[in-house]
Amino acid sequence: MAIDPSIPLRVRTPDIGSGLIQIAEAAQTRKDRQLRRDVARQQAGQSREEARLKSVVVGANQLKPFLDTNNLEGARGFLQRRRQNLVEAGIDSSDTDEMIQILDRDPGQALQITNQAVELGNKLGITKTKLLSPEEEAQQRRLRTAGATQVNVDTKGVAKEQEELAKLRASKFGQIQERAVQAEEHNLGLQQLENIDVRTGFGEAAKGEMARVFNAFGVNGSELLGVDPANIQAFNAVSGKLVLDVMSTQKGPQTDKDQERIAKTLPSIRNEALANQFNLNSLKAINFRRMEMRDFYERFLEDNESLKGVDRAWSKFKREAPLLSDNVRNPETGLPMFFHEFKAKLIERNPNATDQQAINAWRELN
Repeated sequence: MAIDPSIPLRVRTPDIGSGLIQIAEAAQTRKDRQLRRDVARQQAGQSREEARLKSVVVGANQLKPFLDTNNLEGARGFLQRRRQNLVEAGIDSSDTDEMIQILDRDPGQALQITNQAVELGNKLGITKTKLLSPEEEAQQRRLRTAGATQVNVDTKGVAKEQEELAKLRASKFGQIQERAVQAEEHNLGLQQLENIDVRTGFGEAAKGEMARVFNAFGVNGSELLGVDPANIQAFNAVSGKLVLDVMSTQKGPQTDKDQERIAKTLPSIRNEALANQFNLNSLKAINFRRMEMRDFYERFLEDNESLKGVDRAWSKFKREAPLLSDNVRNPETGLPMFFHEFKAKLIERNPNATDQQAINAWRELN
């Protein structure tokens, strides 16, 4: 059933009489929050490359036996399992994604890169201690969560392990913040593309910009360059396929259900202008969700003074506040509505509504 998104919200007006005290308290709170954010960013910057290097060395040592015996099928299977485990653990999988592409393109280069990573790990002493696979790391986390005690692990080892986990959380937080900044920039470009009528003005320059947008998401946008933009149906088909490629790599911001809803909607759109608009909107939705993810993690850090448990909390949030609705329709297009569209329309009709009120209203409808 189509639901009109103009949801009336009761918004409380601030009490001006006691405003001065509240303003002073709020100013101090903002300073404290900013200080914690600055500290978290500094920690993230210091540990990001260290955590990434360790992960690469772990993967290289486990991949090398397959490549040494020219077992390409085994190597590919290992990399795919590793990628899945990294994604499920909330760890950036971009290095593994890149290695899968290199292996498919040039196995010799994959072996060379693997050997270099193993050698670097040996020189830096990373391989002097036991390297854990993503599965083993996940098991360690489950044991710690359950309060289990590992045999023959002294207290110094446990403290060091907790310190490393904190570094990994800070590293991931830094990556989330960086991607949110990139998302803001990407949406400016998408806004310009959205203003072009695909039926009359979508020429070579716009096609090239669209390809760059997809490349920025980590998929092969050059697939668009061989398509005649005058053939709108073919252009939208390739663009839609790339949108789904993007969705399959964005496990942090969105859920599998979000991806399924977009995949289900794309073939049903018969109007080519609307199809192009939906493709662009899908990319904007991912970018908005990246920003929401950053804000969520920052609020979690402010409230808890730690990032422990934030991944689980974020997973719960994005399940309860889907990227794309099954129930709410955009009254202007008749297509399923994205959360960022709903929020913009709700705030347009209720200028004093907060982000949390928009989220709550969206949850009620979904």
